[in-house]
Amino acid sequence: MSRSNNLSYVEQKEFNALVAEISACGFSRTAEVSEYIRRNQLGQKYQHISGIVTMRSNGDQWRFVGGFPTHIYARLCEALGLGNNGSRAEVVGFTPFKKVYS
Repeated sequence: MSRSNNLSYVEQKEFNALVAEISACGFSRTAEVSEYIRRNQLGQKYQHISGIVTMRSNGDQWRFVGGFPTHIYARLCEALGLGNNGSRAEVVGFTPFKKVYS
């Protein structure tokens, strides 16, 4: 699932706020960020950049609530210097919380 790396004003504002919030936590792995996002229900705070991600791996498909589209997730990992757990799952869909809550 691809999208331009250009973020809208609202997306960039939310992204900057999220990076500032999470950088203070000292996380080193993406799994820690995901847990923090779910635990603190940040989807309501970052409605334009977070939402429900549909993932697929080895023929299985599932929904991940509190995830990010690939372009946001990659930027987040880069901004925070995070590594992943070596997952080979791929993103096949994304619905922002803004659409879910409206």
